[in-house]
Amino acid sequence: MNRKLKIFFYSITTVIFFVTFITTKSFAQLPANNVSVNVSKTSLSGGKTIYQYTVVNNSSQRIVSFSLGSDYAHGVSELTSYPDSWSVDNGIKPGSILSPTKWDALVLTTEGSAAVEIQWSNNDPSGDILPGQTATGFAVTLQGQSNQYLNSHWTVVFGNATAASGLLTQIGLPRIALSLESILPQGSNMFNVKITVANNGSAVGNVTVSNIILKTLAGSGDVTLVSPSLPLTVGNVPAGGKTTISLLVNAPQGISKFSIAEQGSVNANGVKLAFSGSQVAYTKQ
Repeated sequence: MNRKLKIFFYSITTVIFFVTFITTKSFAQLPANNVSVNVSKTSLSGGKTIYQYTVVNNSSQRIVSFSLGSDYAHGVSELTSYPDSWSVDNGIKPGSILSPTKWDALVLTTEGSAAVEIQWSNNDPSGDILPGQTATGFAVTLQGQSNQYLNSHWTVVFGNATAASGLLTQIGLPRIALSLESILPQGSNMFNVKITVANNGSAVGNVTVSNIILKTLAGSGDVTLVSPSLPLTVGNVPAGGKTTISLLVNAPQGISKFSIAEQGSVNANGVKLAFSGSQVAYTKQ
């Protein structure tokens, strides 16, 4: 080979190697930068699954964009299981991708690849995730389930146009169940009803009972709740643990059977879930 040609060949090879090295290094060292994204999974009726995401911003910059299934280090998308009923032609089905207030979602495709990523961007600067804030409300519903939505990469873009990336952190969730523990007379037409609040999930949950509905099932008259006032803050119930709430109920003479229906919410790891319960109580009047 001609000496000049050899030098030219080596120079080109060196330049290519140098550029590749610098590019790879810059991607590979892209840090999470004090940002984390937690994910929880909940099974729904009809064989569907909802994945909920919480973005925790402990960096010094505001976050303006969040992408799921985005392997920034290698420049590839990772999600081959799509949101419920999504397609390139039909777009996003209402309710299949949820967004916080002032944020919008897009499904991003890549030519020649079946994989996609989901990107949320804010449409108002007041919706930025500020340093020290935690943002909830990001969620995706699938028909069926996919571990890709639990184990993929995420990428966030900051207000100064820099980015951070990392792997999702899977968190457990509480699962609240209510049952009748006892009903005891407390004077004329008054009854002390004890309800057990059990957490059968895998994470501690902060429980609030927002509504209690009483209905007469046998006899005449209306059953009414005397105390406590609502909403009732039950507090933290550990995974596998339980606590008891007491209701003071007025059931007029002649009512021998009534139902109790509760509605409430439980907060855990930045995720808010609704729960409900129902029981039947006998007064023996």
